[in-house]
Amino acid sequence: MSRDKAELLQSLHRRDDLLVVPNAWDVGSARVLETAGFPTVASSSAAFAWSLGMPDGEQAPWDEVIGGLARMAAGVDVPVSADLEGGYVDSTGGIDRTVEALVDAGVAGVGLEDSDFGDDDEGVVSAEDHAEVIAAARAAADALDYPLFINGRTELYVRRVGPDDARLEEAARRLQLYVEAGADGAFCPGIRDAEEIGELAERVAAPLNVLWMPSMPYLDELERLGVRRVTVGSQTYLAALSAVERIAEGLKEHDLTPLEELGVPSRDALRRVASR
Repeated sequence: MSRDKAELLQSLHRRDDLLVVPNAWDVGSARVLETAGFPTVASSSAAFAWSLGMPDGEQAPWDEVIGGLARMAAGVDVPVSADLEGGYVDSTGGIDRTVEALVDAGVAGVGLEDSDFGDDDEGVVSAEDHAEVIAAARAAADALDYPLFINGRTELYVRRVGPDDARLEEAARRLQLYVEAGADGAFCPGIRDAEEIGELAERVAAPLNVLWMPSMPYLDELERLGVRRVTVGSQTYLAALSAVERIAEGLKEHDLTPLEELGVPSRDALRRVASR
């Protein structure tokens, strides 16, 4: 069953139209997104960590992370991708063991980013080092005969590494290197400018994933620019917290309007959340 989901995820990225992949942090949120009709969902590392009261950046315990991913993958019928930051290799002992754990958990895809979690001056590891991680992940998945979708991710724009006028060139170089190492997709969160997005889509030989944020082009324009996958990261979780905040502020003032407006999802979504 999990192999079927991984194959489906691969096929979804071979379409010519835009694939919108919303991000969840637990089984309930994943089921709500599935009920809305999305053919696949992804986790958000930040949202999951925050749901545990912990910071992002591989600070959530590995056992909690892989357990949460396994529950999510088993809890929905659509493929689940894992936002796994740098791969948690310090916790697992190697990217091959990380991949084995993902496969055992039924995860269909994984995003691997080039952040330097040692937080040195550069902010990212060398492109060549990260390409080796991706190549090893690809080899581990192939050894298991499992079509794991690997999204090679660069954090250059998120961390604002290097001069502004050189960032696009380096992002294109890095992402193409990751694709050549075995990544199925290329992810560049933080890029916002339409012209740069279009150029990056042309220069990288894999489906380009961007993270939509306010002030960016809308989805139809991103599709026209050549983007093939859009995610929203932790913004779904933050929106949920915003709803809780509005309800709390209303209750303090004895105003039940926010609770009436935001407190209950659709019957279909609520039924799906508690369906198993």
